[in-house]
Amino acid sequence: MTGGAFYLGAGLLYGAAALGTKGASTLVERHGVVHSIPAIVSSVYPYIFVVFSVFGMFMYQMGLQRFRIAIVGSMSDVICSTYLVAVGVIVFEEALPKDPVTLMLRLAGFVGVLFGAVLVATGGMDDRSDSITSTESDIGLGPVLVPELDILLGRSIEELVTGSTAAPHAEEV
Repeated sequence: MTGGAFYLGAGLLYGAAALGTKGASTLVERHGVVHSIPAIVSSVYPYIFVVFSVFGMFMYQMGLQRFRIAIVGSMSDVICSTYLVAVGVIVFEEALPKDPVTLMLRLAGFVGVLFGAVLVATGGMDDRSDSITSTESDIGLGPVLVPELDILLGRSIEELVTGSTAAPHAEEV
């Protein structure tokens, strides 16, 4: 699986869970806080929330174990929010703004978020797949912070992760 499959899957699952939350909030709006409790418990909304949240968490955690949080975290959040807005309008029969300026601003914002998400997902990718070691990727530090951490610890992070017993780096004066 690629990183895209993990953040897309987690985002869609979290988005479906958010639809359960939105559905429960419509019951609160309709019946009031206290009187909505039986309606919520007897509806499908809390169960949708729990089931999809659990599966989303598993997908998200698997993605974090294999890919950078900067990509998996941000992209799954964007997918979740986009799914909630797009599908929520259909499921809950929400009306789009009638004012053309407001409608255009909403659509422009929606397109801007999607365009930004594509830039984040594909940004910085080049043909050099060996530009970052698996250790740097696994701990999420990247090539910028690893040398600083090596100096701070007095030995390389690679040595710490692999368990090798090489001597600490000599301090440069």
